Amino acid sequence: MREVMRRAWDIARKAVETFGGAVKSYIAEALRMAWAEKKRTTLTVKEWFGEKLINEAHSYNLYVARTYGKSTISFHLSQPVLAETEKAIKVKVDAYTRGDNYREYTSWIPKSVLA
Repeated sequence: MREVMRRAWDIARKAVETFGGAVKSYIAEALRMAWAEKKRTTLTVKEWFGEKLINEAHSYNLYVARTYGKSTISFHLSQPVLAETEKAIKVKVDAYTRGDNYREYTSWIPKSVLA
């Protein structure tokens, strides 16, 4: 809990440096972002599907947090798997708007593309 609060205050202070205003006005959103970082899970998919997911998110003006590996892309999930079928899983991927506001992007991922 202490780590989450410290991270939230760091995020809020950074927002003040970037956008101005009072730290208190940013703390609520900063807490959401800090908790999301704490709960984050990672999902690794094949590179071609990762690029498809990134482009789909961009069509909604969202930018997804990702890490590139050798022929794979890892995404940060805000929650574990939401739903699962025989051939796919439903997940919420961490995403951000241009204003660096935290959002979640929900998508079905075929199991065949999981790395």
